[in-house]
Amino acid sequence: MASPYVPDDVAEKERRPGERIVRTVTYSAHAYELLAALATATHVTMSDVVREALSVYWWLAREHGQGSRFMVLRDREWLTDLVIPSLEGMGPLPPIGKGQDERDPAESPQTQGPLVAGS
Repeated sequence: MASPYVPDDVAEKERRPGERIVRTVTYSAHAYELLAALATATHVTMSDVVREALSVYWWLAREHGQGSRFMVLRDREWLTDLVIPSLEGMGPLPPIGKGQDERDPAESPQTQGPLVAGS
């Protein structure tokens, strides 16, 4: 499907590993406020918040595709299953390279994985 933002006579060039792609994302006012609040609270840029959220969502999608369930644990008590409707009925994920922004969140030196509870 042709993009309304790229003329048909402009061929997309092949991407080099690590090359950044700039796209515009439109947020509602509320979503933008939430993004700004998360960036401020975590002392990172809004772009970093989006990249980390995408990384965690990719991990959740991959685990869900392998049959994993997600449980919410608070003070050593299991509260509920975490259900993400968009993952239900999801098709297989395409293979993807492991560039710096696409690595598994569990590989980050700052965490033991994206969903560490009670540590």
